[in-house]
Amino acid sequence: MTRLEDNNNNNVEELQGEVERLKKSIKGKQNKKILTCGTCFLFVLLLILFLGSLGAFALAKSGLVTVPFFTEKFYQEPKPSHLVTAEALTENDVYNSLQKAITGQALVQKKTKDFEVNLELSEEQLTTLIRAELGKSGNYNKIDYLQLAVLADNCELFLKTKEPPNLFLTFNIKPIIKDGKLELETSRIKIGDLTLPKFTGNFLLFLAKSPLNSILGSFNNLGQIQKINLQPRLITILLLIKSLNLK
Repeated sequence: MTRLEDNNNNNVEELQGEVERLKKSIKGKQNKKILTCGTCFLFVLLLILFLGSLGAFALAKSGLVTVPFFTEKFYQEPKPSHLVTAEALTENDVYNSLQKAITGQALVQKKTKDFEVNLELSEEQLTTLIRAELGKSGNYNKIDYLQLAVLADNCELFLKTKEPPNLFLTFNIKPIIKDGKLELETSRIKIGDLTLPKFTGNFLLFLAKSPLNSILGSFNNLGQIQKINLQPRLITILLLIKSLNLK
């Protein structure tokens, strides 16, 4: 009888031990689950804070809106590389100057067909042409300031709009020759103080290229572009004139 009681006691103790182990196992899994959920929540919260801060930073750098703290810390009003003064020139002045240079070279070389001429264009002349093209389309009244500066390896188109106010756009573009025609290649686009990825700025570039393409078309109609050279404040174009009417 005593042996039977001992066996029963041992079974009860084993059963109680098994129950305790099961309780601990369940409690451990619950703690891990709570910890895992808490970690996920913390991660999501940090991700939201990071993305929100990144968005606030981008908006502040763009200058589109004033973002408390971020604008004061990270935004600087953009400025062009240098100022270009073109108020004294008109579109006719520029094209008459170019035509005069071509005619002068024809007389010097005593040729009216198949001769080359170097055309020099200052950044003041280029700025005048762009402003005139925008004026024709009625878009210049939306712009507070615009200029084209010629740098050593590219051109900088800088503009400030009236609406929205204080919106600055900067395009770094390089004229290239393709199949004897003058085209544009983009190296950088900025809105405010924020540099945009090229795919993001394509639409803005399309808008900016519209008046530029009209000017390029005018040069392409003069003759075949042979070579183009950039130097600070000046562009030189080597042009092949197929035929020139001096009358």
